Amino acid sequence: MNLVCVLGRTFFEFPDSFQKRREQVQHTFGLIFLEPSEVSDCFTQDLMDECPTDEKLVKYCDYLVENYISEDSVFSPILWACNSMSIQLRTNECESFHSYFNKNFYSNSPSIKSWLNILRNDFQTETYIKMNSVEIPKKTKVKKTKERQEFNEKNIHLYRSGEITRYEFVKSMCRSFKK
Repeated sequence: MNLVCVLGRTFFEFPDSFQKRREQVQHTFGLIFLEPSEVSDCFTQDLMDECPTDEKLVKYCDYLVENYISEDSVFSPILWACNSMSIQLRTNECESFHSYFNKNFYSNSPSIKSWLNILRNDFQTETYIKMNSVEIPKKTKVKKTKERQEFNEKNIHLYRSGEITRYEFVKSMCRSFKK
């Protein structure tokens, strides 16, 4: 048994098999930091070799293979895998866009003319500026984000130089999702 949590005077104990399943699921989150061509090999050769035999975990892995891991899946690794230290795993930009977009309309069903004007004048200009400034490096202001990027950069360097294996790299990178 593995002691996980102490709350007051109550002890919660979970079996080691629970810990192994939890770690296996966490390790799948590190796949995003690999090159798209390496994702399938890492999943099948590294992650599945250490996968505990559990019905729910097998279903989870099958789902991942069918929808995300295989080259002919709906969301293939080409769409989501990126071996980059500056990867931003947030939805703030999407939320900001929708908030800004909704503020420009004063009714639930605006006229097509006003909708097109806002789209053409505001969003097209803003998108053009963003596309042309994509090469300008952004300075991160949040300390936690900066530390995470430095951690990612260090691990990517270790992996590319061959100092750590692919599986060690994935295991270390999945830690950037922990709070």
